[in-house]
Amino acid sequence: MPRVGELLAAWRELAPQLAARVTAGPVDCFHDGCSVEVTCADRAAFDELNESLPGSRGFVDFPGWRSRIGSAARDDGSVVATWFFMRPDGPAAEKE
Repeated sequence: MPRVGELLAAWRELAPQLAARVTAGPVDCFHDGCSVEVTCADRAAFDELNESLPGSRGFVDFPGWRSRIGSAARDDGSVVATWFFMRPDGPAAEKE
């Protein structure tokens, strides 16, 4: 399974100006996949990330289920969301 950290690094190279306004926390992996909390400087950066990351080659080619759960706006204007990247043979695959 491709590494999520590599997927995010490749995206950062494709969108360096946006990547400067996005901070990814540590990638937390467990039995069925990985998650990463991403903080965007503002709503505009969040909206751009929401379009550019899912359209990136690494995201499209990722073999498992991948998605983002809702977002939360913070008092400072930043927006936080968690992205999930699951194993292709994990529980999420059985629900499709």
